[in-house]
Amino acid sequence: MKIRKDEVDLATELSHDLLPDIIVEIANLVGMSKTMQLVQAFGGTNLPMPIGVENSMTEQALISAVGEETAELLMESYGGDRLYIPRCEVALRDWRNNRLIAELKQAVMNGISQTRAIRQLAIQYELSERRIYELLKERLPQQQPRLF
Repeated sequence: MKIRKDEVDLATELSHDLLPDIIVEIANLVGMSKTMQLVQAFGGTNLPMPIGVENSMTEQALISAVGEETAELLMESYGGDRLYIPRCEVALRDWRNNRLIAELKQAVMNGISQTRAIRQLAIQYELSERRIYELLKERLPQQQPRLF
């Protein structure tokens, strides 16, 4: 699952319980926003962390993805290691779903019908309307009818 560059700052809302340990470790070192930039650029790959070789292709790619200062921190901490950068799909999907439901609630509070809001969000999030209804069923507490 990809996140847009304008959403990277919102990645601080990710549930740390759903993130792989290495991502939490990197986030503690460089911050969650920079960590998500790293995931966006290299997620799902083994990244050989440069050590002692200036201007290598990997170093340039790292600097391009997270900036020079963050790249230096990562190279100091993990230089010489082959670092697997997970894609973090479970945490990103959870974050996306939380945002979607929050936007749906806000739209309904603003007077938009739930059906119309779901249609708009399905397009925005590239999901089917059915999937959004499934998310609502999974995440929102169901009202149990009173029997007595």
